[in-house]
Amino acid sequence: MVKNLLYVVAAVLLLFAISNPGPAELRAYLGRQGAVKIKSEFNLWVCSLYSVGHTKYFAIAGNFFTWHDVK
Repeated sequence: MVKNLLYVVAAVLLLFAISNPGPAELRAYLGRQGAVKIKSEFNLWVCSLYSVGHTKYFAIAGNFFTWHDVK
C-alpha cells in the first residue's frame, strides 16, 4: 500500500517537473516576442516564480497565475 502511494506521488511530481513552464512560455503567454525583461525569482523542479515589472507570475503544470505587488 505504501509502495503504491510512493509511485503515485513520484508520478505526480514527475508530471509537474516535465510541465514546468520556462521564460519562453511566459513570453508566449504574455503575447510578446520582443525584448521583455523577465526575472526568475526562483525555479524549482515543479514550479517557478517570474516577475515582469511589478507583476509576478507563478508557473506550475504549464499554467501561469498572476498577482501584483502591493506597494
